[in-house]
Amino acid sequence: MKIIIIAFIFLTSCASIQSLDGGDKDTMPPKITSVFPENESLFVKGANIVFNFDEYIKAPKLNDVLIISPSQKIKPSLTVKNKRLSIKLQDSLLENTTYLVQLNGGVLDNNEGNPVDFFNYVFSTGPYIDSLKYKGFIYAYLEETPLENYNIQLYNTIKDSVIFNEKPDYVVRSNKVGFFSFSNLPETQLMVAVFEDLNKNLLYDKDEKIALLKTVSTLNNTIDTFYTFENKNTDKYKINLVNNNNPGVLKFKSNKPIKDKITAQINNTETNYYLNRDKDTITLYYENFNDSLSVNLLVDTFNFNFKITNFISKKLALIINKTKSGKRELFITSNQPITFIDDYINVECNNQTINYIKKQINPVTYFIGFNNVVDTVNLIFKPEAIISSYDNLDKADTLLYVVNNKYSNQLKIKVNTRDSINYIAELLQDNKVIQYKYFTNTENIIFKNINPGTYSLRIIYDLNNNQIWDTGDIFNNKKPEYIKLFNAIEIRNNWDKELIINLL
Repeated sequence: MKIIIIAFIFLTSCASIQSLDGGDKDTMPPKITSVFPENESLFVKGANIVFNFDEYIKAPKLNDVLIISPSQKIKPSLTVKNKRLSIKLQDSLLENTTYLVQLNGGVLDNNEGNPVDFFNYVFSTGPYIDSLKYKGFIYAYLEETPLENYNIQLYNTIKDSVIFNEKPDYVVRSNKVGFFSFSNLPETQLMVAVFEDLNKNLLYDKDEKIALLKTVSTLNNTIDTFYTFENKNTDKYKINLVNNNNPGVLKFKSNKPIKDKITAQINNTETNYYLNRDKDTITLYYENFNDSLSVNLLVDTFNFNFKITNFISKKLALIINKTKSGKRELFITSNQPITFIDDYINVECNNQTINYIKKQINPVTYFIGFNNVVDTVNLIFKPEAIISSYDNLDKADTLLYVVNNKYSNQLKIKVNTRDSINYIAELLQDNKVIQYKYFTNTENIIFKNINPGTYSLRIIYDLNNNQIWDTGDIFNNKKPEYIKLFNAIEIRNNWDKELIINLL
């Protein structure tokens, strides 16, 4: 009997456990290997389209981005299985018509989610493929910035009401630079509608931004430019009470800017009212109504009545607001109507009393101006310095205001204008209005205390002198009030910028 001895030799050298290297990340999108019917097929009768890919795919949002032109009244049926996408058109195919199918990145590979490259699939139910094109760009009217993912819809029916109740015959979406392009169009006249389509229903909803409608001929091969805006609100006024938190103050919000005459009454007595800059918020102030109020707001021919009984009692509170036009100016705002008594108020800097001027802006806001201030200001309120119908300042109080000496930069603008035209000058940063001025005719405009940075200047031609920008009306083919935009205005520290602008 032979005995076989097997010796196991264990290596005693150090060992480490390492993960397998998976290689470079897959960044390649799926490729279409075949389509049935073949691309640019003629005399197509069936309504089923099948795309085959070189790898497994998914299409979770294809319904949102798939575009088929002429547009389908009923959404097509989509089926994804392994490497295949099937599209079944629910509408009957039109005779002698060219169809275009765009996947728009809605098909992804199953693992990494890489979208399919741009691909136009075309077929015709007749003997030829239409080849006419239509292109253009889309921008925001006020900002003049390009708009992405806006719908450009073409209609065979030249009637503005179709945008509300009919799906378009052709549709594409704008890209990152606002560009759009239609291809394979027939020789015809089409109406063009450009709008947001926020709910992706291919119908225009009145809260969506839109450009003026236009009729084009596909034979012209032009490149058009559209500017979108909020269409004029033609609804009747609707006004709601939005703030009754502070005693003596009522705020009402309108569904659109109020451009008509307002009459305000509290308990059948006419009272003053205050409109905000956008003219969509009305503020009323009242005194000594502790139980209930009856408020009437008459706007043009509409009368709004409010019965208010749920009052919320709050202690008097004072706030120092940011200065609007100068480093030695501030605004004191209360949460209720007040009376400001000079004899009971001291303004001090470095323990020295300084002179000041005051001006009442509205029943809750006072402007304070002073000079010869270096760093901080103490506003010392003695008992009864501030009087309200609801809660007086019954003890001493001190508000500290830090003077902002950091930036005294100015933008000085010499404007040459036409006679008898009113304008609004708006200084913007990141599309937000920082300061604004109203002016008429040739005038010098100064924007003060500007932080260093890059700004834009928007000039609005306020033709009806209502001190707001008036939007357009697509159904009356009326453009918004004209604007001019000046970009890339650089403001440096310790430096005044001077510009000359011609609006002639």
